[in-house]
Amino acid sequence: GVGDRIIMAQAGNILFGYGELEKVRITTAGNVGIGTTGPQAGLHVYNSGGHLALFQTTQTGAGIRDIAFANSAGSVRGGLGYDPSLDAMQIYDTVGSVTFKSGNVGIGTTAPGSKLDVTGDISVPAGNKINVEGSSGDSYMAYDNSKGRLNVYVNGEVVAYFKN
Repeated sequence: GVGDRIIMAQAGNILFGYGELEKVRITTAGNVGIGTTGPQAGLHVYNSGGHLALFQTTQTGAGIRDIAFANSAGSVRGGLGYDPSLDAMQIYDTVGSVTFKSGNVGIGTTAPGSKLDVTGDISVPAGNKINVEGSSGDSYMAYDNSKGRLNVYVNGEVVAYFKN
């Protein structure tokens, strides 16, 4: 239409624009820039406000709609996506996923029922602790290597412990 243009620049870059404004550039190195005249990666998107990109699907059934990441052989190893049947975002790899739904995070579950919902084992290396903060002071659990036991602390005092 009127004002549309496609130009092959003298330097070999391909430019797409509207009127006098450049909108997309494909460099001689194969980089694509949207909203930038100097793309620094395979795809470089620049936007001064709003969404950087919007991905929309018309499908409503089960199954993740995603951006997938593959290894050099082309095998998908993970991704980031949205599952419309769960109304949830997911980050996944070849073994499991992390689900973000309604302000909750699920690891090993697609239906997290609390701020952090984990299905499976949780490991906390020795020297670290699990904190529980409350109005009457902090409580936590920590493994004591010197005594070979798991201590339960309330306000810094051991109130219980577990030993094999």
